Amino acid sequence: MDEFKPVSYAGGYLPVEDHDLIGDGSTAALVGRDSAISWMCAPRFDSPPLFCPILDARHGLTQETFDDLFTADRPVIFNFHGYSSEVRQLLFDRPALARFQVNGYVEEGATTTPFDLFVQNRSSRRHVALQAARAAAKFNPQFAAQVEAVVSRYERKLAEHQAYILEHGVDPPEITDWKRM
Repeated sequence: MDEFKPVSYAGGYLPVEDHDLIGDGSTAALVGRDSAISWMCAPRFDSPPLFCPILDARHGLTQETFDDLFTADRPVIFNFHGYSSEVRQLLFDRPALARFQVNGYVEEGATTTPFDLFVQNRSSRRHVALQAARAAAKFNPQFAAQVEAVVSRYERKLAEHQAYILEHGVDPPEITDWKRM
């Protein structure tokens, strides 16, 4: 049996590796070994977070720990189911802010289906795949040679989605019948 590891802090904060994510299918919280709640959205996943010291440069992770988690020089995509400005505010004092792409809720336009809300906000899984492909191409020449085919595929799927919902008024079966693993 492993010995219980004592709680220790780095720069006044509990390290990320000393946290667990606890959720019930509607909401989640990041809880530290010291029982402190470091992050939580309630009453639903798309609610604004109640606690957010992790990203905040002044009150959250040290820069060294932040770089260990997010790297110091690679693109990072946050797909946040709230206002993107909430994440951007937390990242404001971090160096190399331009490498962070933050997707979130945008109060523009009308949506016709549940998945269309993500499409209109450019936060669907297809949009995230497009962002990741474009970002990865800048760091991987072998992938860069193929990126246009990947981008074309996802842009085509987004156009097909738009045509389908305009014709049928519901999301296509590949969205509604998608099963979680």
